[in-house]
Formats: sequence, structure tokens, C-alpha cells
Amino acid sequence: MQCVVMVLCDTPNGKWLTACDFNSDPCNNDGYIGSSCTCVCRPGTTGNYCETIIGGYYDGLLSPCTEVVTQPGIITSPNFPDPYPKNCYLPMLKFNFFHLYPMTYSCNQACCYVDILEIRVNGQEYGDVYCDKDISPGDTFVSVTNEIILYFQTKSNLLNGWSATVSFIPIPGCLPSYCTS
Repeated sequence: MQCVVMVLCDTPNGKWLTACDFNSDPCNNDGYIGSSCTCVCRPGTTGNYCETIIGGYYDGLLSPCTEVVTQPGIITSPNFPDPYPKNCYLPMLKFNFFHLYPMTYSCNQACCYVDILEIRVNGQEYGDVYCDKDISPGDTFVSVTNEIILYFQTKSNLLNGWSATVSFIPIPGCLPSYCTS
């Protein structure tokens, strides 16, 4: 399975509601007001107000081995009792835009303090922290595992933020196994 985990923390709540002159959020099903003053729908929903559910949130990430369980019974890993499918792809981020609050000086050294994006490509524990214009358009980050973890923290809402495209690249020499049922 290919995964990208992103955690957004400390973002200004209600920024676009106020800027777009809304008294309350008109968006349904966890949609939200975006910079164009229209609803931004989460995956699996559509409509002017995200009122129509067309699928599950994670449907685009589901493996062809996915099954929906609606009745009691036994469940197994794919291909059981044979080995389950091997992941033959690595996630990659390619940045389109990046501009966060510049470094500040604290404890006699420069550091990213106000806005940060931490990118973890070598596992879950440690990553590199970026701010200001540390990342240029076209810069790519490829994971050495089957996940990239992004941790975005902001204490301001002064700059445009960042945009990146997620893709998955084949692992050279890896031959995937497939589901048999």
C-alpha cells in the first residue's frame, strides 16, 4: 500500500469564513471554505456545498485487494494462506511552490520557528525542517520506505504556504505480487 500521511496543526481557524463574509460554514461532509470563497470538498464528496457523497475518503488509495466487510466472518490478509502482495512503489513529492515565514533568531542561532514543514522520508521518527524559501519549485523528495510523513505547523497566516504533487515511482527490480481473489 502506498501512503502519504499529512498532519496540519495550528492553522488559523475560520480565516476564509471571515474573509468571505460567512457567518457559518456552509460546507457539508467535512468540506471547508477555500480562498476562492467556495467549498473545498474532501475526497469522496462533491457538489457546490459538498452535499453529495460519491465514495469513501480513502477510495483513491485502496488496493485492488480491498474488500468491504458487511457480514460477520473470517477476514485474512490478501492471498492468505499464500504470501501477501509486495509493495513495489515509493512515494515521491515534487514541490510546485514553497514560501513560509522566514527563519528567526533564537538562542543565538537561526531556526524555523513561526512556520515549518517537516518532511520525513527515512521513517517515522525524524525528518528535515523547512521554512522561508528553503524548497524550490521542482525539488523532489523520495521516500526510502512506503510512506512520506509531512508535519506542517504554523503560527501565522501571512504567506502563501506550499503546494506539492504526490506520485509513486516503481522500485527498480521489484516484481509485485497480485491478489488471486
